[in-house]
Amino acid sequence: PNILPALNKVSSLKDFYQFSFGQGVGWSTSRFLEDKHFRIVYGSRYEGLFVMLTANRFDLLMRSPYELTGEHVNLSQ
Repeated sequence: PNILPALNKVSSLKDFYQFSFGQGVGWSTSRFLEDKHFRIVYGSRYEGLFVMLTANRFDLLMRSPYELTGEHVNLSQ
């Protein structure tokens, strides 16, 4: 919720450089972010990334649409 105002102002790829991204080691999206010089915070455990996000250790956690439904059910228990 803290970054929603800034996210609402994003209109280009360049605007995303103000954010840090949580990633798992070896994720395919990590390579893209590294190649484009984005700030990345790595987590060693998948579940730990959600704890880190809640603790504001990074700003954004990229998820694909097919992951959202299962994660919402599993993580809201």
